[in-house]
Amino acid sequence: MIVGFGRLSNPIVSCLVFVVTFFIVPANAMSALLLDIDFRGVYEDNITASAADIGRKGDFYTILSASGGGYTEVGQGTYLFIRGDAAGYLYRKNSDLNAVIIGARAGIHRKFSDVVSAEVALGGARKEYKETGRSSSALGGSFEVRQQLTSRFWIKEGYAYENNNASSDIFSYQGHLLGLWTGYLVAPKTMINLGYSYLYRKYEEPADFRNRFHTISAAIAREVARKVYAYAGYSRQYNGSNIPDTANTNNIYTLGISYSY
Repeated sequence: MIVGFGRLSNPIVSCLVFVVTFFIVPANAMSALLLDIDFRGVYEDNITASAADIGRKGDFYTILSASGGGYTEVGQGTYLFIRGDAAGYLYRKNSDLNAVIIGARAGIHRKFSDVVSAEVALGGARKEYKETGRSSSALGGSFEVRQQLTSRFWIKEGYAYENNNASSDIFSYQGHLLGLWTGYLVAPKTMINLGYSYLYRKYEEPADFRNRFHTISAAIAREVARKVYAYAGYSRQYNGSNIPDTANTNNIYTLGISYSY
């Protein structure tokens, strides 16, 4: 299920409307329900994406996102799942980047042992931006493997592919993401996360324009109430492209609160 909102108004309000209409699902519709709600504030000091964004400076923005759905067991240790996702982005200065993104994904989760599990998913999304040339439909898939090495420490490796077809070719791309992430429970209610990801995007316009992002990240999260978590994170991003003299770095600071059911 992919939902569009037509002309974009307030992306946070649009996201709230989607949460109310999509995520309030009868409990007997699925074997088990999933629900995640997240609100965060983010500051980036050097925003870079397509060729049109080269030279754009820093900005603060807020994100309200929610993901809900369910899963059912189809075999010992094997689960089918489906999730709907919604996110609203609201920028302080770069209002052309304000967006509502609505999508869905489905896949298989397999637990091979107490240590190793894996997941494969396919999905799609509709992205509505205030700058209509950025608005797009996207299809993609992902694969990840997780190792729960101890009761406190886990590692996850993942790959994701996205084909983003935008109204304007300068915002249309094929993307590949590779990543490695870890988590360590330093206290009963406190976890530290570290990660590295590599993102490669090839755009339709300008001809053969390519972006590469190397991102190193660290975050700390603490459970402040039952299933409610406060967190803070920092990422250092190294950006490059095949256009000369466009390499730069981006510092990303995040504060947020989330609920996970």
